[in-house]
Amino acid sequence: MSVRQIRDSEDLDVIVTQALWDDLKNKFPTGVNDWGIENLYVGSNIEILNPEQSIFGNSKVVPFEEIFSQADDFEGILFMNLEHLRKIKIDLGRPKDLEDITLIDAFRNATAVDNQAK
Repeated sequence: MSVRQIRDSEDLDVIVTQALWDDLKNKFPTGVNDWGIENLYVGSNIEILNPEQSIFGNSKVVPFEEIFSQADDFEGILFMNLEHLRKIKIDLGRPKDLEDITLIDAFRNATAVDNQAK
């Protein structure tokens, strides 16, 4: 969300294909995050999530392939589009996710108003 300047973020969750995960787990130490999901920490605030365990890779809400095929490109780096992120956050339903949904909706409404003014 920080790439869109919706809110500041202190970390970066990275979603990768299973093939890339299998390769990376041989190069970086594996851990388990607070949600019980296997991950790789490749930097102080960068977490690569196991696609088989993460809601991003193992979701009935958004097909995994669509996360990549419909991602938004920011200077050559792909980020999950807001509609997919919003759907996943609704499914998670944690207080921080509900706050993010409110911010996403406000951002989308402001963007729509800006686009209409042009």
